[in-house]
Amino acid sequence: MFNSLFNLKFLHLRENQLTSLPAGVFFNFKDLKEIVLYKNQLTTLDENIFSKNQKLEKIKLWNNKITKLKPKIFDNKSNLVYIDLKNNLCISKSYGSDNSISYLTNDEIIELKSDVDKNCS
Repeated sequence: MFNSLFNLKFLHLRENQLTSLPAGVFFNFKDLKEIVLYKNQLTTLDENIFSKNQKLEKIKLWNNKITKLKPKIFDNKSNLVYIDLKNNLCISKSYGSDNSISYLTNDEIIELKSDVDKNCS
């Protein structure tokens, strides 16, 4: 989809009615620091979708229809300081193994830890 944009640092795909993303869609973006996917219709993300994006600092996924995240989705993201998942249908706090998120201790990631399951019944 975006194969020639190797040096891309910021990708904003908000409000595009996206319902899914191909598994390797972001693999060529080794320098990507921020990805904005809020206000789409995403329901799930492949667990390897961000696996090649080691420099990611911010992931904004709020106001989608996400119900489940795979355990390894945030693995090896030592630069990650902000994840926003609020206002999705329901994301259980057991979305990943303790090992996959143990390094996510920055206060800015509070939405992920405290608010993410508020819509679960």
